[in-house]
Amino acid sequence: MSCLIVGGGELNKIWAQGFAAMHPDAMTIACDSGIRFFRDIFECPDIFVGDFDSADPELVSYYEEKEQTLMHPLPVHKDVTDSEEALHIALAAGCDPIYLIGMTGGRIDHTLANVQMLRQAARAGARAFILDPLTRAYIISAGSRTDSSIGSTDDADSVMNSIPPVLRLHRNEAYGDYISLIPLGGPVIGLTITGAEYPLTNANLTGDNSLGISNQFSDDEITISFRYGDLLVIESRDASV
Repeated sequence: MSCLIVGGGELNKIWAQGFAAMHPDAMTIACDSGIRFFRDIFECPDIFVGDFDSADPELVSYYEEKEQTLMHPLPVHKDVTDSEEALHIALAAGCDPIYLIGMTGGRIDHTLANVQMLRQAARAGARAFILDPLTRAYIISAGSRTDSSIGSTDDADSVMNSIPPVLRLHRNEAYGDYISLIPLGGPVIGLTITGAEYPLTNANLTGDNSLGISNQFSDDEITISFRYGDLLVIESRDASV
């Protein structure tokens, strides 16, 4: 079962409505002020989660009366955001893939936190995507990691001898013209990129520079592999003029 989670970030309503229509059987979760989207399209989400500090009180009352919507209230003082709690619910329900919209724009701290929590889905073996009209972001992982760094030379040697995951991106299926790769939670080791304008061979991404940003297709297929780490993949396109 797939899941559509709608947050309170910037949301192009026409695009979002079209995206939701493409996934009519998905479990739907509204995160606090993300409930506005469901009210605008006259729909009831399956779950409404949040501390309701940013949702219109009238909308909270409206959906409290709807039997189709399960209310999942949270305390104002908590250690997770509403969006992360929604992700926890989706993972506990065994949802895969998980689509998150309304997660970008606005406050950059929330945007970065939303991107970081994609690692939780990767750890659980679920596919999770943050999407907006210009961007599709997701994580692929390699190696076994319990913390954000390699503990010893022996660890590094074993990683370098492991079988790397391979991501193949096809030009006609990509979300846009640009492919950016960013390490999360530590280095990405042994990165090899072929079929791109800027190829790499057995490189390391350390997260303190812009290596990996804004690559493009030189062939019809880009192949990405690496030995270790959590790699954020961002497929993006320019806004239409």
